[in-house]
Amino acid sequence: PVDQFPRKLSESGLFANTRELTPAAGVASYRINAPMWADGAKPNYLLAIPGDEKVVFYQNPQKTFNWFNTTVAMPTGSVLAKTYTLSDDHRKPEKLRPVETQVSLKDAQGEWQYYTYRWNDEGSDAELVPASGASHTIAIEETTGPRKLNWQFASRSQCRTCHTPWTGETIGFVEAQLRNSRASNDVWHQLAQDGWSAINNRPEPRDNDHYLAIVDPHDASQPLDRRARSYLHTNCAHCHMNGGNASTVFETQFNKSLTQSKMLLSKPMRGDFGLKESQIVTPGAPTQSVLYYRIAKSGTGRMPHIGSQQTDAAGVRLIGQWIASLPKNTDHLAALDNLCGPTVSHDDEQRLKAARELLDSIDGCIELSTALAEYRVPSWLVRSVVTEALKLEDAARRELIEPYAGADQQVVRLGPNIDVAQLLSLEGDASRGEKMFAAGLGQCSQCHRIGSV
Repeated sequence: PVDQFPRKLSESGLFANTRELTPAAGVASYRINAPMWADGAKPNYLLAIPGDEKVVFYQNPQKTFNWFNTTVAMPTGSVLAKTYTLSDDHRKPEKLRPVETQVSLKDAQGEWQYYTYRWNDEGSDAELVPASGASHTIAIEETTGPRKLNWQFASRSQCRTCHTPWTGETIGFVEAQLRNSRASNDVWHQLAQDGWSAINNRPEPRDNDHYLAIVDPHDASQPLDRRARSYLHTNCAHCHMNGGNASTVFETQFNKSLTQSKMLLSKPMRGDFGLKESQIVTPGAPTQSVLYYRIAKSGTGRMPHIGSQQTDAAGVRLIGQWIASLPKNTDHLAALDNLCGPTVSHDDEQRLKAARELLDSIDGCIELSTALAEYRVPSWLVRSVVTEALKLEDAARRELIEPYAGADQQVVRLGPNIDVAQLLSLEGDASRGEKMFAAGLGQCSQCHRIGSV
C-alpha cells in the first residue's frame, strides 16, 4: 500500500550503506548503454528480485494483457531503482552529490508503481516526495559563473506519461540497452550468468557479432547514425512511439527503419516555428528540421520536456551532425538505412539487396564507401558487400569499395615496379583487353593510342 511505502530511502532495503550508495545483499547494480539526458546528472541503476525468481528476456514480444506486449517479463515484487548524482562545482567534477532516486515497484496485482525520493543536502538519506511531485533549486558553479538549476521531481502521474503499457514492462531495462559487445563484461549476459535473469531461446538470440545494440551517443568511436538513433531512442521513444503520449505520428525507436519512423520529409503537426520549407527531419538540412529546432531551443516546446529542464548542448551537436550527414537522395538514404540500420526485421539478404542498389551508381558507391569508412556497415557483412562490388566491370565504382577488401579479396595490380617476366607469364584475354582500353578503363587510353582509339 502507498501509505506503507518507506518514507526514507534508508528504510527501503535497497542499500547496505545509503550514503555510499552501496547495494544491499540481494540487490544488483547494472548499467545501460545510453542513459537519457537529465541536466548533466549521472544515473546509477539497481535491480531487486524477490526470492529465487528471475527476469526473463524474450526475442519475440510476449502478450501482457489486451493488445500490449513486452520482451521483458519481471516477477511480481521486482524493483528497479535509479539514483541521479550531480556535480555542483566544475572545479571538482569528480565530486558527485545524490539528488534523486526513482523507484519502480511491480505490485501484487502486476501493476507498476512509481515513487521518487529527494536526497538531503548532506547526501546521507532521501525522503519520499509527495505524489504531486516537487521541485528544488540547486546552485551550480560553472566555468561561466554560477547558475541555478531548477530540479523537478516528477509526480506519480507524470511518471505514467512515459511508463505506459505500450512500452512493455520496462523502458531502459531491455536487451538493446544492456547488451554491449565492446564492454569487458556484457551486462545482459552477465545478469544471466549471475542468476538474475533467464534468456528465452525460442528463438535463439543473435550472437554479439551479429547484434546491433543501442550505443553511447557520445562515444565517438561508434558510427554517427547509430549514436544519433540511440540518443533519439533513449530521450524520445517512450512517447514518440505507436500508442505513446506524443501528439505526433512519427516514431523514434532504435529498431525502426527511418522509413518506418515517419521522421523524414514529414510535415510537422505542431507548428513549424517559422522554419522555411520545414519537415520533421529534412535530410542534409538541420535548419529546416523541426526535430533539431525543438531539441536546440529552450522554453515552451523544447524536447524532451519531461526529465530535464536544460538544453543538452552535446545532444544538439550530435543530432545536427546526423541530420547534416543524411543524403538528400531519398533512394540512397533508404538503401543505407536498410543496409546499416539496427532494424531487427532486416535479414542479411535484405541488407545485401540494399548494398546492390547502392552499387548501381557512382554516387551510390560514394555513399557506400563513406558508410564503410565510418564503420556503419555491420561488420559481418563487409566481406559480402566487397564481394558484390568486385563483380562490377566498372572500375570507377568497384575501386571505391576495394579499399575495404580482406587480404584474400585484394585485387592484384602491376604496381609502380612492373615484373615484366611475371606479367608475360599470365594468360591474357585480348578481346576483353581491347574493350577495356576502348572504354577508358585503367586510364591507359589517356596517354596511349591503338589505331583510332
